[in-house]
Amino acid sequence: MPTLADVAKQAGVSVSTASIVLNPGKTRKNVSEKLQRKVRKAARELGYVPNYHAQAMKRGQTRVIGLALHTGRTYEKTGTRLDSLYYAAMLAGIEHAIAKRGYSLLILGSTPEELATQRALRAIQQRQIDGLICPHNLLQLELQHSNLGALPVVAIEAPPSLPIPTINWNTAEAVNLAIDHLLAQGHRYILWLGPPPHSQDSLPNERETLFMQESFRKKFQAAIVHLPPPDKTSPLPKDETIINQACEAFLNFVHEQAGKATLPSAVLAYNDTMAAGVYRASSQVGLKIPQQLSVMGFDNFSPAYYLTPPLTTLSHSFDAIGERAVELLLQRIEERISPYSPENPPPHILISPELVVRGSTCPPGS
Repeated sequence: MPTLADVAKQAGVSVSTASIVLNPGKTRKNVSEKLQRKVRKAARELGYVPNYHAQAMKRGQTRVIGLALHTGRTYEKTGTRLDSLYYAAMLAGIEHAIAKRGYSLLILGSTPEELATQRALRAIQQRQIDGLICPHNLLQLELQHSNLGALPVVAIEAPPSLPIPTINWNTAEAVNLAIDHLLAQGHRYILWLGPPPHSQDSLPNERETLFMQESFRKKFQAAIVHLPPPDKTSPLPKDETIINQACEAFLNFVHEQAGKATLPSAVLAYNDTMAAGVYRASSQVGLKIPQQLSVMGFDNFSPAYYLTPPLTTLSHSFDAIGERAVELLLQRIEERISPYSPENPPPHILISPELVVRGSTCPPGS
């Protein structure tokens, strides 16, 4: 089996240079691109494969980051949440940031006996992973009461009161951007379409609350429509179920308003998936988007590009969220930062949204 020394000899470089080029995570700034290509070419020709187990033993690190992607026993039936566009986009942003730094990603889900967060904490203690990234609703009660400040854990869209680094999307800025965009086009009657008011997720209520606060502050007429409670028995993928429910909720609103002088000229949906339900309902009742109804969403998931017309939305900036989450976690792991405490508080980062204007919004009656 070829060794690193064999690769260095064939490439005409020192063993240390070959190591810098071929070992993930090492800084390659002092090695030219031409020389890096030469070393990689020699490694391919010789069939050299680094022994990562030996490297991990030497470093005392696995170079593996864990990602908890399961909200617990509630979701036993559906398994991991990769059927959700939200979690799929989050995963893509985190994996991209991790791979750039020469780490690997391990997804940890729940089992009937153990929650994802419990598995992840045990994996850290057993040195199976170097650190953990948790989405906001994965931080179960038992995790919140553990010694979080001493662990290499970063939370995404979690309360900044936690004693660990958090990365949050600036929801207030996003809601303001959306409303200001619609008001600038002349809309004065806007419908909010969102999840049930008593959702376990705090984000829907936060966005709706911000929407209503802005309606009083900026003096526009507002209406609220909620989706029915989730149907956990539905065999359909989660996002398809949400589209169907959003379509039904908007149709019911239109039928209830039949004969009234005015209907909202714009709909602001909690996410792009619900906005897709408004598209479906609008086609059934003959409302043209955007001429008769402007529609906006949140998140900028890929299906937003393919709706007709393409959807105006607020980008959730998952690449930026993944980048900062990984950056903070690796600082903790590689620089061996002291445990967080009231005297050494963790960083809490806000990521700004981006308004993505497409063809689903225009001035009323255009």
